[in-house]
Amino acid sequence: MLWNKKKHAFNRMKRTWLLSDIIIFKRYRARARRVILEAKSSSWRQFCTSLTSNTNLSKIWKVIKSFSGHRSSYFIPTFHAQGISAKNKQHKSNMLANQFALSSSCLNYAPRFVNVTLPIQTRLLRNALSHTTPIDPDLNQDFSINELLSAINDTKNTTPGPDNICFEMFKHMSIKCLEVMLQLFNKIWFTGKIPPSWLHSIVVPVPKPNKPAHSPSSYRPISLTSNVCKHFEKMIVCRLNWFLEYHNVLHISQSGFRQRRRTTDHLLRLHDAIHKSMTNKHNVLSVFIDIEKAYDMVNKEVLLSKLLSYGISGRMFHFMRSFLSSRTFQVRIGSTFTMTKHLENGTPQGSVLSPILFSLMINDLPKRITSHAALYADDFCFWECGSDTTLLNQLCQRSLTKVCKWCEDCSFKLSSTKSAAVLFTRKHNPEPISLCLQDGTRLPLKNEYNYLEFTFQRNGSYSTHIEKVVAKCRARLNVIRMLKGTSWGAGKRPLLTVYRSLVKSVIEYGMEAYFFASPSLFCHYKRSKNDALRLCTGALVSTPVICFHHACNEMPFEH
Repeated sequence: MLWNKKKHAFNRMKRTWLLSDIIIFKRYRARARRVILEAKSSSWRQFCTSLTSNTNLSKIWKVIKSFSGHRSSYFIPTFHAQGISAKNKQHKSNMLANQFALSSSCLNYAPRFVNVTLPIQTRLLRNALSHTTPIDPDLNQDFSINELLSAINDTKNTTPGPDNICFEMFKHMSIKCLEVMLQLFNKIWFTGKIPPSWLHSIVVPVPKPNKPAHSPSSYRPISLTSNVCKHFEKMIVCRLNWFLEYHNVLHISQSGFRQRRRTTDHLLRLHDAIHKSMTNKHNVLSVFIDIEKAYDMVNKEVLLSKLLSYGISGRMFHFMRSFLSSRTFQVRIGSTFTMTKHLENGTPQGSVLSPILFSLMINDLPKRITSHAALYADDFCFWECGSDTTLLNQLCQRSLTKVCKWCEDCSFKLSSTKSAAVLFTRKHNPEPISLCLQDGTRLPLKNEYNYLEFTFQRNGSYSTHIEKVVAKCRARLNVIRMLKGTSWGAGKRPLLTVYRSLVKSVIEYGMEAYFFASPSLFCHYKRSKNDALRLCTGALVSTPVICFHHACNEMPFEH
């Protein structure tokens, strides 16, 4: 073997250090490098040639990231917090566990909420339990085998929780095994008592991008919970979604985690208000709200009171109360575990029920104000239109005061640094805008704001957003170049699949809003799209654009 010959030549060179032995070693080293490069090139060509239109894109991303040097790192450096250094895995995991437990602690609440609002909510909840009747009896019926099969077919294989049970196991179960599991689910549904192992999670810390790695607050908790419980949660979510949509419980301005709703609904609403107002030489004052640690700050008593007010009672309510109570977690770094910690508040991270529970928690926020509102999960904004800037300031200040009061009643806290206001106007020197939070902090007035990954500018232009999208598309075109060769590489169909997933999806996001922007801005879009299609088809530079549009079955921007 060439590698063994290189090793023997290296050992001989170290013993003798003769010129002839050094030359022999360098010759074998050069041959070994050439063989390795040829093997890598051959392997990459085989991989690109094996790609089809059905290939999972995650497989492509994994290989490309490994080539670029981006690999998953499980090493966590020494922590430094409050004058204490954590060097070994046990100390690091304990410090992270304390940080994660503190995020959901009652110490984050305002004193007025703990001393005044929370006791009132607890007393109202106790009184409402004895007087509430279910709106729809079907909400509390036993689950059927069809609901269980639908939940199993809707799952993807993920990392198992503490019970080491994978989703793939359920897909190979017989009908008799599924019937036994359904009996277990219905018994838990009837009694409202959840096994303690379902309320326990293993937390794996993942570093946040562009954050200092030596700080415990720079890590995001990824919870691994029981997959058996997740199947039951999926069945409950399906039934609860039907109940909420059928009885119109969710506010019309809320689009998060709802079927046939998407982020572009709110983008178009805000764009339409800005476009119409500027056409009529009016102004739009929009306030964008950011809630600090929104999911971790959800108070259980307040959430349960809102569930009762929406008509969610009986078995569904008792299950939710047990599901939110007595939750525990352990932080794992490698094979090292911490002591068990308790979660005082917040919706469970990694749970299937958490998104819909948070939607119910924040559902009554748009009802508190009279302004136009848009709510998607914890991304909230409201706006007022008119020609008088002073009047717009007064109306938005009134709505902002009500939002602050709602946050105070529901245990939330507004972020004064991430929340902002934008005045959309054609005027170069508009009247000054002054919006204040309840504690007197002034809300910053910005020239642009990134709302739902879409950048709005005060002059109604979308040049900043288009520049960001074009730069992102240019970087993703390199993926297609890596998968393509002149005499080897992936074919047209798999390359088009990569293009539609990585490039076209970015271009078309929010296009309904900025479609009527300046034609000069769309030249960059057209160039990025044409370059991608030319790479997919292998067309020459002199090939007319209409030809490879027709070959790829893609419509040009003009249509």
